[in-house]
Amino acid sequence: MKGKVLIVDDDPIMGAVLETRLSESGFKAHYFSTGMEALENVIEINPDIIISDIVMPVMDGYELHRRFRKNPQTASIPFVFLSARKEAGDQLEGLRMGADDYICKPFELNDLLMRMEKVMIRAAKARSFNTLADFSGNLAQMSLNDIIQIVEMNYKSGELIIQNVIRAAVGSIFFHEGMLTNAKKESLEGEDAFFDIMDIEEGFFEFYGRDVRQAEKIKDGNMSVLLKGSRLLDESKSFFKALKDTTVVPVLKSPAIPRTIADQLEPGHLDRIATLLNGKQSIEEILDSGKISKVVFGSILHNLNQAGLIDFKIRKPAPKKEPVNRIIMKEGVYRAVTDIDRRGISGVLEAKGLAAKASIDFIKGSIVNAVFGNTTGKKALYRIFAQKPLQLVFYARPVSVEPTIRDSTDRLIQEGMREVETYASLEKSTFDKRLSVHPSFDEDLTASKKGVDQDEFLPLVKKHGRIRDIIDASPMTDLRTYELLFHLVNMNMVEIKDNERIDIQLVIDSAADLPPEIIENRNITLVPIAVSFGQKTYYDGININPERFYQLLSVSDHRPEINTPRPGEFHSIFKDIGDDNDIIAIFTSSGLHDIYRNALEAKENYFFSYLEQRNRKTFRGEEFRLAVLDSGSVSLGAGLIIIEAADLIAEGRDFEQIKAHVEQLTNSLSCFIIPENMDYARKSGWISKLDEPPGGPGGKKPILGFKKGKLKVIDSLDKKETGGRQMVALIRKQLPDPDIPLKAAVMHGGAPELAESMTALIKKSFVCEDILVAPLGPSVGTCFGPGTIGVACFPVNAPAKPSDD
Repeated sequence: MKGKVLIVDDDPIMGAVLETRLSESGFKAHYFSTGMEALENVIEINPDIIISDIVMPVMDGYELHRRFRKNPQTASIPFVFLSARKEAGDQLEGLRMGADDYICKPFELNDLLMRMEKVMIRAAKARSFNTLADFSGNLAQMSLNDIIQIVEMNYKSGELIIQNVIRAAVGSIFFHEGMLTNAKKESLEGEDAFFDIMDIEEGFFEFYGRDVRQAEKIKDGNMSVLLKGSRLLDESKSFFKALKDTTVVPVLKSPAIPRTIADQLEPGHLDRIATLLNGKQSIEEILDSGKISKVVFGSILHNLNQAGLIDFKIRKPAPKKEPVNRIIMKEGVYRAVTDIDRRGISGVLEAKGLAAKASIDFIKGSIVNAVFGNTTGKKALYRIFAQKPLQLVFYARPVSVEPTIRDSTDRLIQEGMREVETYASLEKSTFDKRLSVHPSFDEDLTASKKGVDQDEFLPLVKKHGRIRDIIDASPMTDLRTYELLFHLVNMNMVEIKDNERIDIQLVIDSAADLPPEIIENRNITLVPIAVSFGQKTYYDGININPERFYQLLSVSDHRPEINTPRPGEFHSIFKDIGDDNDIIAIFTSSGLHDIYRNALEAKENYFFSYLEQRNRKTFRGEEFRLAVLDSGSVSLGAGLIIIEAADLIAEGRDFEQIKAHVEQLTNSLSCFIIPENMDYARKSGWISKLDEPPGGPGGKKPILGFKKGKLKVIDSLDKKETGGRQMVALIRKQLPDPDIPLKAAVMHGGAPELAESMTALIKKSFVCEDILVAPLGPSVGTCFGPGTIGVACFPVNAPAKPSDD
């Protein structure tokens, strides 16, 4: 079975025909004549796709679509409009409403089936998108249209980076909650840049979900911009296909452009067109200037040419000063090499404007030699590949050199691209480190299992010492030499003379509720938790603060929901930090939500890749240390532990010592919370209704505490009481000595006066140098609600020593 389809059409003949023909084609089809019937049955049917007419009595297709999208259970089901309305405006309106496709009656069954399949595949990709931190792929396999619809269906904010075939970034498209806001390509912005990006058919894409702050330069809806771009692209391609020669000079016959053409132009385009079409610049020169989109310019020229309003003058060619065998290669080096190989010609490709002499020799299209300064062969070739930008000139002539390169062009390009990309990512400061052959190394043994003769390589280490100088003197390629040195260090055959100290970076989640100034001053990396009010998503500690959260909580019809970061997000964070730092990550109790488990999963899945990346970039050959720790608490309970760890890092304490101290604090920390309304904690799943104290809503208020990382009701008090006295009693019960100094914190759910009185009581009852006071942030406030009060503290002890085992 291909899937279940729900059909809605007030025409019983059309409905019956669709039901029969789709059933015969392998679908399980369900037909209803009204939108209300469809709404009543959709949950039970759970269709894979919905097809609906637009013009229907009582409830039209637009309203039916709106109701399906509003319901979380049906919002992601792909929806197709099937209508007798053929006007472009009607189709555009249907797509603007957020439908996945619009099919006009009458239609061919095969066309309907093909488009249904595309919509369902796109919806499946959209669902999988929710599990990916970075969404990427090949433009040959997924069109820009599909990518944008996936982003829109998931209400994603972020940046879509478009890359060419050699994975160099050529443009970016920006989104806010699934809607296009801006695009950039070279000097172009807004729709101009977007339309030129639409013209890129080969290459790759990467989507990075994050809060992107860009000026809103694209105002229309996604599908409106895509439809407009498709029209412009078709007209532009038609024009350039017919023109062929872009060296001609376009000249307007009349400065007055007809309204039918002028109305299609964006504001400012009309003035630019009049300036550009001045009879002085060729089409090629105008496009090279970067002042206007090629797609837009081609469309305008197409319409002007169709209206007979433009002439094209041929420039007299300038006298050729260069010999006929000299060819300027405007493409990049990879394209130039590929073109020479395809044409099978002999000659020398020279790179101009570099400090070192650089050239590549070809015999019948094959690369046989390369020179870069005093290096030759692959080493020189890959160094040429790494130079950007390049001015390339090819001299067609017979070549007679001793071949130093024998691989195919395709293999050289693939291998060279990998070498250039990897080598560029290495930490450049490591190139100045000095190496020496290990004293215990027996020079009679082979240097490595990779077949490198010690007589050829180890003398380079002895003679030059510095990594940069060894790489320059080596006959191997730069990356191959670096990898060999890395291998020899790991084999203890070569040692690094200076061993620099690795810094420690602290990573936390936003449920610790630490004030922004503490996070900034202590150089802490914050992983935000997402908080959603309906379709609107905020990131705790990034674009929403406690004050704004409690305002929304008081006026919103939606109960907020939290979404914790996934393992892929932690992988990205650990990967970025791990180049230069060891990591101590302290997270909210695993008994409350899965942040700790997701971070631990990232560590378990990718640890060895972090280790390899660290050693490749820093060349220290040391162990990479990553500790993922469970605080066993929440809000400022976790916050106090984090501050303690941050202060120890600042003091220069050892990694294992800090880790041991954090683990000790999780056992000695006391954290008690009194929610004003247990409904929040119960609906969040943080505490079971069975754990509530007896007495019902009008009876007792619970006092919550942590036992083995889980929230439990440990006491109760009358509704009229604030709980101060019982909090003090509970804390005293946990202390080995009532007079021991404490580090303490008071947290509150938008109740500063209650927090102030609790702070005064804690100061009066215990020895506290200072008490940290802060509101519960959005992620914790969602689970405890307004009016909550809480206290966390631990006795002040010296940092624990690391264990010997």
